[in-house]
Amino acid sequence: MILTLKMVGVAFEIHDTKRRREKAAKEGGPDEEERLVMKYKDVEPSALDIFHYAFSHAGLLTGSKIVHTSIVEQCRKHLSLPA
Repeated sequence: MILTLKMVGVAFEIHDTKRRREKAAKEGGPDEEERLVMKYKDVEPSALDIFHYAFSHAGLLTGSKIVHTSIVEQCRKHLSLPA
């Protein structure tokens, strides 16, 4: 049940990202506020990212309340990966 809720949450995050980008493209580019939202909220997860999100220890303990971007930030800090 928790895994289903997490996957639905990721699907909504991906959908919101695509919708924001399409809207910005139609309007001729994002303004400053939209650029910040895109920088910190947009996601383009790979299959491996989704797997890690689904079965990470933090996600198993907290349930569906942790968002994909939180896991990505945590992994990048820990592994010293570029943003």
